[in-house]
Amino acid sequence: MKSINTKKIVALTTGLAMVGATIFGAAAQDLADYPSPMFIKDGTFSGKIVVGANAKTSDVLGSIEATAALQAASVTETEVVVGPGYSVIDKGVKIDKTGTHVGYNRFLQFVQDTSLDGTDLPTLLADGTFDEDEGDTSNKVDYTQEIDLFSTSGQLIFTQDDSDAPTAGAYLFFADNSDMYNYTLEFDEDVEYDNTSATTTDDDFNTAKLDILGKTYTITEVKTATGNVIDKITFLAGDTTRWMTQDEPLTREISGAKHTFVLLDVNENEDKCGISVDGTVQWIDRGTTKTIGGIEVGVTDAIVVHSAGKDTDVCEVNLGATELVLEDGNEVTLNGVDIDGSEVNIASTGGVLESLSIWYEPEDDVFLAAGDHFTEPVFDSFTFYFDGLSTSKTETIDLQASGDNADLTFMNNDGKEVKLEWNKNDSDLIHLGDGDDIDERTYLEGQGCNFVTEVTECEGAQFLVITSGGEAHMMELLDFDTADNKIKLKDVTYGSTSEDDFDETVVNTSQVIDLSSGAGAISLTISPTTTGSLVFTEVSGNSNIAETSLNDEGGLTFSGIAGNANLTGFTNAAIFTLTEESEDGYGANVLSFSIADDTGSDDDIDVNVPTATTGAFHASAVDASKDDDDHEWYVTNWSTEVYYDQEDDKFATVTYPEEYRYAQAFIGEAEAKISSAGGAVKTVVVNQIAVGSAALDRDITDVKAQNLLVVGGPCANTVAAELLGNPADCTAGFTDGMGIIQAWKYDNGNVALLAAGYSALDTRRVTRVLASYKDYAADLKGSKVVVKGTTLTDVTITAG
Repeated sequence: MKSINTKKIVALTTGLAMVGATIFGAAAQDLADYPSPMFIKDGTFSGKIVVGANAKTSDVLGSIEATAALQAASVTETEVVVGPGYSVIDKGVKIDKTGTHVGYNRFLQFVQDTSLDGTDLPTLLADGTFDEDEGDTSNKVDYTQEIDLFSTSGQLIFTQDDSDAPTAGAYLFFADNSDMYNYTLEFDEDVEYDNTSATTTDDDFNTAKLDILGKTYTITEVKTATGNVIDKITFLAGDTTRWMTQDEPLTREISGAKHTFVLLDVNENEDKCGISVDGTVQWIDRGTTKTIGGIEVGVTDAIVVHSAGKDTDVCEVNLGATELVLEDGNEVTLNGVDIDGSEVNIASTGGVLESLSIWYEPEDDVFLAAGDHFTEPVFDSFTFYFDGLSTSKTETIDLQASGDNADLTFMNNDGKEVKLEWNKNDSDLIHLGDGDDIDERTYLEGQGCNFVTEVTECEGAQFLVITSGGEAHMMELLDFDTADNKIKLKDVTYGSTSEDDFDETVVNTSQVIDLSSGAGAISLTISPTTTGSLVFTEVSGNSNIAETSLNDEGGLTFSGIAGNANLTGFTNAAIFTLTEESEDGYGANVLSFSIADDTGSDDDIDVNVPTATTGAFHASAVDASKDDDDHEWYVTNWSTEVYYDQEDDKFATVTYPEEYRYAQAFIGEAEAKISSAGGAVKTVVVNQIAVGSAALDRDITDVKAQNLLVVGGPCANTVAAELLGNPADCTAGFTDGMGIIQAWKYDNGNVALLAAGYSALDTRRVTRVLASYKDYAADLKGSKVVVKGTTLTDVTITAG
């Protein structure tokens, strides 16, 4: 601020009143909105930074510091895919291996061709020990658990099904009546039992425990078939399994609600327990379950204990019980209900039990969309998860038709857009170019511009040039300078212009033209015929394939290259092919795209259905959704997708991935969580503050016409004076060591912010606070604050 020693400084109380004055039509603006959204919206700064025309250097320095902070905040953050993205699971296993993924058309078993065991699912498939001494025999035998997948179920497909997959997309598919999995519990040694009779067999197992898929099951009954071979085993399991003592209440939370359980009595035969659940009493036979107050309660054992003074019977109960019945050759029975599609195998011979196995096949087709899961219904212990496809960078190759025109756009391998056009003339013949005349056409290598009298008739024609590195350029022939024997061409793709020697009187001899912007060189040859032709060839190009931004092994091949075909036009022809890259047995398909004259109702150019000339589509003509059969999807096993306008034949839009995408499929515990890893990064784009955003006070004619950040007080900045009501004493409200930050908002939505101090140091201190707004965020609130201090780092901020 300008230093004035001859003026009287009014009392601070009076001055502050002056500082609080506002210009007419302005309202308070919260400083918490600085810098965004006050001055920065969607990452872009909007406004003027104003200093006084006669301001001291300190005010200018302050504005520079504030501008630097505003520039740093003028950014746009976007998520960019940088490589294959993938998902991970915390309590489970991913069905995936390096170099072997579940891509389209493949089954989970293609990757997981060995059994899952305790190393894959350490909780669910943990090794265990069957330790029991019931009946006449005792056993202490280790066992293992495994899950096997099958080659006919769990397939990654792209499909649409009106009932189960209403929107077209990637699904993990389990077909009905096809085995989904097999679970096996196998004992390391034979479990022995007394097979003298059915009773001795049952006595040897009754109340023994077995841990299956992370849950403890109590055997309540074993039945035998001919020869006393074990044929049926009944288990009980529960959320809580424990021994209860008579008349000692037990409180447990089940399914989110607390319940009180009391053992009232055990009968003298030790085969019944009287249980109270929240005051409701039921007698439950050992080895059975009953529902009491909505809670399934099972009894697995009962003991009568007569103690001195009172009975202290005990009973082993399963609270929230599940009864599981495994019967050889039959479906699993769960709480009295048969599980459709399940089948049990009990491996037992005379006097020994070897293993338990369960197969399951769904009764109906199962389609898992991205984010869906399926929990197996027998043990309710493990779940199939599908988290969609891995992520990859993608590019768009777009073929569009409208009226008598069609165009193809794609990004070349340098990230520049290339556009080719086709046009249908009055004779219903289609040419490459935006018109029918020779100077409106586009020529491929080996083709010629057929002129009548002068080669200058070809001015305006375009050539598709593909360099030795596969980089596509559209070159337009701008001018033949016949006087100076020069030729000028424009690289439409890059915007540059090339000029080189060219003698139009030389015939039958190729003349090489060097091109700018990395396009290499081409040769043009004048061939005198009945009319004359300017023939275009590449000198060191890659005439067969134009690489795209993500496809540097395959690419686009354009029909007519290395030949003179299509110069007379066509009514129906392929115009380009897309060759995919290949990896891990995926890709290498060649897709052909064509256009045609519609001789039907509209007589326009149509885009034909895409075809695979090498390989095949994984999915063809898949309706977009249950409610949209006007559009179809064509998808390869590389996960290239073509979205086709089946109804009007007006477009085919290709989404091509840099890497083939594959299933993010998992098997895990029911409460497992999946999270993303890799594949994308946050990128920050700095949006430059526009040139002209800095202004002098004399340049501002209307303070309301734009956003203003005003640096310096009313003595040095006329805009600051206007904001403060043009005080008679320009130092009113300021004292040595003090400055203010104050904001206003106008009815039109624009804002003004004033950063001013009494002295040059005070103004620098205020602008330093603005530049360090993140550090002072807790103090910058309300419409005005007072900044005091003695140095740039000695700062105290109070409400104004």
